[in-house]
Amino acid sequence: MQNQLNDRLSDWIEWHQTCDLDLCAEETRENLLSFARYSFVQNTRIELKTDELPALPDQAGTSDEAGSACWAHIEDRLLTGRHSSGKTYKYFICDHAWLMPPAQRHASFRKGFLVQMRNVVRSYVASDRKALERERAGQLFSIDQPIGETGGDTQGDLLSDTDSMSKSASLLSSLSAVERNEFRDISNSLGRDVFLQLDERMRYALWATLNGISLATPALLKRADCGKSQFYAAKRKVGVVAVEMIEQCYGEEDSLSKYVLRAFVSDALEKETFLWGKSEKLDSVRFRGEEGDNQ
Repeated sequence: MQNQLNDRLSDWIEWHQTCDLDLCAEETRENLLSFARYSFVQNTRIELKTDELPALPDQAGTSDEAGSACWAHIEDRLLTGRHSSGKTYKYFICDHAWLMPPAQRHASFRKGFLVQMRNVVRSYVASDRKALERERAGQLFSIDQPIGETGGDTQGDLLSDTDSMSKSASLLSSLSAVERNEFRDISNSLGRDVFLQLDERMRYALWATLNGISLATPALLKRADCGKSQFYAAKRKVGVVAVEMIEQCYGEEDSLSKYVLRAFVSDALEKETFLWGKSEKLDSVRFRGEEGDNQ
């Protein structure tokens, strides 16, 4: 793939001067899109620890569309992210390149771009991995809880397959950027809907679980106005509410797809819960400090 790269120093200079790849000459645009695609692939291979060609955003489309999708991922970071100097990453990369001897400027542009693409890919991969690992740990859903409302495979059945995480990751990596964003949008919407269905006791139980606080903590039980058995039951019911809603909306999907959807919904539900906890002025440190009262 390295031999296919045709980017030139003049391409990077033109992009810097126009501030918009779409305003660059067609050859410049093609060269930089090819480089974006290359750097996305190489960094994704490193993150996923694989020699196989990973799925690219919008891979179902043309090579140009895949390159454009990869460029969109990096461009946002280059234009909005900032170096410790206060400069945006784009201007830091460009300014640093101009300080180099002429013979080293092309390599400097490339290196700066590759470093930022590595950070973009890490975030791109980590967001999915975090959701899947939380689901695998059974933080929200019981290990014996069916994937669907009407039975069939359980969480434990799917996780007994040692390849479940890789299958889930493979399913996610096969999605185009549009499909992945749609998956996230659906999950965020479902996460909000699920949270609105939770009563206050269930919200306290979920908040405590996500913060690693024992549900037997006396101060927390007092705040939730219930006993331990009721509190644990409330926590279990959170998973039931989420599964019922997912099943109601996407019951026809296969078990693996619903497993991944649940992982993303869990991620969205976590965000909703933390926002609620903040609005309620809940102090995880204080509650965690009072866990000892129950020892």
